[in-house]
Order: sequence, then C-alpha cells, then structure tokens
Amino acid sequence: MASTTFVRIGVAGRSVLLLAGFAFSGAAFAIDGVIEINQVRALRGGITTGDTAGFPVTISAPGSYRLTSNLDLRGEFSPQNVTAINVTGSNVSIDMNGFSIIGPATCTGTGATLACSPSGTGFGITTSGNPDNLTLRDGTIRGMGAGAVYLFGTKGALLSRLHVINNGDGITLAAGSALLDSFVMYNKGVAAVLANGVDITSVILRGNTVVGNFGAGISVNKGSVITGNSIVGNGGHGLDYTPGSGAGNNVLMGNNGGAANPQTSGGSEIGLNVCDHSPNPSTACP
Repeated sequence: MASTTFVRIGVAGRSVLLLAGFAFSGAAFAIDGVIEINQVRALRGGITTGDTAGFPVTISAPGSYRLTSNLDLRGEFSPQNVTAINVTGSNVSIDMNGFSIIGPATCTGTGATLACSPSGTGFGITTSGNPDNLTLRDGTIRGMGAGAVYLFGTKGALLSRLHVINNGDGITLAAGSALLDSFVMYNKGVAAVLANGVDITSVILRGNTVVGNFGAGISVNKGSVITGNSIVGNGGHGLDYTPGSGAGNNVLMGNNGGAANPQTSGGSEIGLNVCDHSPNPSTACP
C-alpha cells in the first residue's frame, strides 16, 4: 500500500522515497548530489563507508562534499590530538563553503617569537593510504595541534582560497600539487622537522600570503614554481627553494633567515622578485 502511494504522488513522491533511502544509508545529499558534512553528522557517523561516529570524519568514496557548519573540536577529549577529516579515497572534492575547522590551539607573537599551545597530533584535514586528486577550497582551518593540512603522499592535490591560521604546521603537500590564493599565517611546527608555513615538493604556489610563521615561510624542493606570493615576517627564510625550482614576482620582507640573506635561499629567479634585505640591502634577490 505504501509503495502504491509513493507511485501516485509522482515526482515529489519519488523525491521523498529517494531521501528516505539516503537517510537509511547514512549519507545526506544536497539537491545537486553533493554530500553534506556538518557537526551533527560528524558526531553521528556514516558519512561514507567506514566512517564511525565522532571525529575524524572519514571520506572513503570519490565525489563532492560540502561543509554546512563549522567542525569544532574544542569539546572533544584532548582536542589537540583530534583530526577533523581523514580522506582515504581518491578523486574527492571538499568545498568548505566558508566554514571553519576549529581546534584548541592559540598562538602569540610572530615569526621567530611565535608560541602556540597546546600542541598535539591532530590535523584539520589529512589523508591515509595515499589517495590522489584531492581538491580543497574556501574555508578556514585554525587551532590544530599538529597542523592544518597534511597531504604528504597525496599526488595531484589542489588547494585554493584557504585561511590557515594559528596551527602547528601550516600546509604539507606532495608532488604535483598546487596551493593558490590562500593565507598561511602564524603557524608553528610541533617538531623541528616541519616548522614552516608551507613545506612542499614539486608544486605550484601562486598568489598566497604567507606571514609570521615560526620557520621558513615557504620551503620547496626541485620542480616547483613560486609566483606572485607575499612572504613577510617569517622566522626563517621567506623562501627556501632548491636548484631546479624557480620564483618570480614575489615580495619578501622582514623574514629572519640570517644576516647574509634573510629572504631567500637557493633556487633560480624566473621573474623579478622584490626583497627587503635589511640590514644587508646589497644582497641579491634571490
């Protein structure tokens, strides 16, 4: 009888039936097919196969995901050790939709005097199993005990329009990735290995603002292209890059990489960079 009723209702009835099926499977889809993630659903679990109740939210299936609320970890036990989202599947797109991932850490000072606490092992967004082709955009990650974004081993990641502020490490990417039009500010590594705002290999960095991080502003290896970034007031070099990488049209000021050349180290200039080398203004840039 219930089946006959749904058929007679028509399109609206089929929509109700489909939504009921989605609720049963644990996935919440928007009208456009995007899977929604919010605080309530994160605590309930079942967003994808293998996603247990609470944090981290596990994304194991390819597709589009959208935040529809902040993800606030501060009410968790030892929140500095809690990760918000762990991506285990390839070909995932996450639209933060203007919302934030919020951890408990706060920072004072800037550059080499930056101090953040509490430190821990939690990330805003990380991956496991080396999935490829992750897209992340349009949101804020702040206060994470270990770091904001840790995608080491995840090739082909595209990050854009992010605010990454007051975390352990800032952003760690792998080969073939890009970071565009983002703010990476006042982050401090929880260990000496990655005390940088951005620490990545063979990638594109374009149009970012990298300010006041404890170590180097940007640290990359060969094959990387760094253009159009503002890199200011970091505790190490503004830009650490090796031969085989190129930088152009960047502005570097007030970084603290040493008296000889506080702004840059290594690499090749592929376009005019602007450097304030005080107190050694005769030093070339890079």
